[in-house]
Amino acid sequence: MLTPCAARCARQAAVLAAAAVREQLAEARLAIEAAAELAGGCGGDSALVIDGKALAHALGPDMRQSLLAVRRHCNGLSLCMSRSASRSATTQCC
Repeated sequence: MLTPCAARCARQAAVLAAAAVREQLAEARLAIEAAAELAGGCGGDSALVIDGKALAHALGPDMRQSLLAVRRHCNGLSLCMSRSASRSATTQCC
């Protein structure tokens, strides 16, 4: 059982992690779409590598479309240390 302080810190850490994933997805989307535009619509040699914790945030309802937009321009997708449920949701999403 977590102490109230530890629980509050864990919630704050989760909020910060989600914000970081949101920002990184937005940056990746802009960079990949700019590269695709320069390459005539092709994403080139882009690949998305995402770990399990970041993937859990990226599959949330508010980030799923950003993840899908980034994935559309990538030739590959690597899921590192992800749970079976996250891999399954990624398969359905992307």
